Amino acid sequence: MKRITLGALALLLSLQVAAAAPFTIAKPWTTVRARPSADAPAIALAFGNDALPVVKRSGEWVAVRLSKGRLGWVPAADGVQAPAVAAPAPPQLPGFSALDAPPLTAATPLLLTRGDPMAPGGT
Repeated sequence: MKRITLGALALLLSLQVAAAAPFTIAKPWTTVRARPSADAPAIALAFGNDALPVVKRSGEWVAVRLSKGRLGWVPAADGVQAPAVAAPAPPQLPGFSALDAPPLTAATPLLLTRGDPMAPGGT
């Protein structure tokens, strides 16, 4: 039971990380550090408009995932993290639903247009 609970918790946490908006570097470049400290060793450089996956925030620092899976820290002041926005719902036509459309069958005629490679003599 404990394994299932811990596994479910790990899955939920990974989904939350995946859903977080990336941290985009706003300066021409910034140093990625091993720990959230200006005195920590530099482990990489991130350049302007790089979008890095966010792992967590700690005060004035943001933990980001680098390309090879390594964890690094960048100053929060060196970039922006847009709030996650849900995708807009598709527009709905009044009085019509995709569920109202008849199902396609083998007898359903297909509309082929000129220039369609599927049309007889098409390109």
